Amino acid sequence: MVAFPSFRTRGDYLAIVTLAFNMIVKSVLENLEVVGGPRGFLGMPRLTDLFWVVAWVMITLLVLRRVVYSNFGRGITAIREDEVAANLTGVHTRRLKLYAFLISAFFAGVAGGLFAHLLQFINPRSFSILKSTDMLVMVYLGGVGSLAGSLLGATIFTVLMEVLRPLGLWRWVVGPLLLVLLMIFRPRGIMGFREWKWLREEAVGVSSKQ
Repeated sequence: MVAFPSFRTRGDYLAIVTLAFNMIVKSVLENLEVVGGPRGFLGMPRLTDLFWVVAWVMITLLVLRRVVYSNFGRGITAIREDEVAANLTGVHTRRLKLYAFLISAFFAGVAGGLFAHLLQFINPRSFSILKSTDMLVMVYLGGVGSLAGSLLGATIFTVLMEVLRPLGLWRWVVGPLLLVLLMIFRPRGIMGFREWKWLREEAVGVSSKQ
């Protein structure tokens, strides 16, 4: 549902489509009594623990490493750099973008399931625009074009938010402010377009031969 409208958008407009879809889904869920409406969904068992979080982080990294260094991943990289040029060189941009959205949605769903079963309560307000901002800060802080950067950025940002918890509501100012500062002073983030050794293409090639 997000992918098809995005076929006609580029850059910042794609981000606007994504945010708009977020608001639409949030508003719909707030009016669906079958999932509790604005009150949310209660009474879920606490199934999320450290084992499941670590296991899914490792599964996600391994799967995405394979995806990134496959022909499919190289096509996605080409689209990221220049979609028009990628299309002219024979890359099926619509199909690859659709697959990219589907893969992203799957792992986002897993993360949402872990989140819900950790809190044992979930409602539409749990996924406001602030939550989307948190995701953007994690990615840009860690570094674009880097799996290791995404993991590092998520870790640093989460720890920082916990350290700033005594500030109360003011700590939520830090996320958007950090995003602005990153865009100005370090647009590539900490690990921009770099990877840890075990996540590089050479490591994938060696494991495949073995």
